[in-house]
Amino acid sequence: MRVRASAEAERAVVLAFWDACELTRAWNPPDGDFDQALVGPSSTVLLAEDDDGSIVGSARSGMTTITAGSTTFPQSLLVNLAVSAGC
Repeated sequence: MRVRASAEAERAVVLAFWDACELTRAWNPPDGDFDQALVGPSSTVLLAEDDDGSIVGSARSGMTTITAGSTTFPQSLLVNLAVSAGC
């Protein structure tokens, strides 16, 4: 198994993986989570791949925000941990 950072070109594959693992929610579009992780200086989307290059795990980490009404609160999170065996 290999763990590495995801790239913008892998957006569709990563979002499909998150959806298959039931991590996505209608009120929280996963495109926004992916965007935040890739543009933040201290955040990323990590991918775990098996020997044939298939994604078997994902973790999104770093700084994110939560919006409540008209106020946005920054918070540090480790979220969207998924393993294919659990999907």
